[in-house]
Amino acid sequence: ILWAVGAAFLLTRFFIRYHQGKKVVDKIPKQENQAIQEVLNELQRENAHHYQIQVLCCQGLSTPCGIGLLRRQILLPSQEYTEEELFHILCHELQHFQTHDLLVKWMIRVFQCLFWWNPLVYLLGKDMDQVLEIKCDLAVVKNYNRKETAAYMRIIKNQLKRAMEMQETVPIGSASLIGNFAMSNVEERFSYIVASLKPTERKELPKPVFAAL
Repeated sequence: ILWAVGAAFLLTRFFIRYHQGKKVVDKIPKQENQAIQEVLNELQRENAHHYQIQVLCCQGLSTPCGIGLLRRQILLPSQEYTEEELFHILCHELQHFQTHDLLVKWMIRVFQCLFWWNPLVYLLGKDMDQVLEIKCDLAVVKNYNRKETAAYMRIIKNQLKRAMEMQETVPIGSASLIGNFAMSNVEERFSYIVASLKPTERKELPKPVFAAL
């Protein structure tokens, strides 16, 4: 009985928080950008990705993120982007959708609510978010050269700085470019990215990488 009451309470609290977060996101002024949508559509065609994904520019949003299990959307902060920035940001968010990372995040949250009595599930949730980001990064940079990889990491770092200045979080269950707003986690992601490079290209990157970008 105690387990059932605890699980029911936590599941209810999770869905209430998700609904509240969704209401906040829904209230954010959004605008379609046909040029950005075309870039995403082209990336989807190149990767044989057939899901319908809408790109929206949002005022007051702190970092790019992907939301929605059924109604898939990529939300971008309303700011000027270079072609390079757009390419890397959209590649990252598209990769999350391709590997169903948002569904995994939801399943982990439900798993935590059901097995609330086990402290290991909370460590699992924390670690899984980071694992998903590392997996996404490695998939994105798989065919990048050193210059493209450095640009990708630089964009993540710049977005992290911007998000920390705004001191806002992303909706529950979303997949953001910068993860959970922790600089140490982004540094760990960068270490895996650098390790994935060829030895000759790895030597050309400055150390420490994060500070030099």
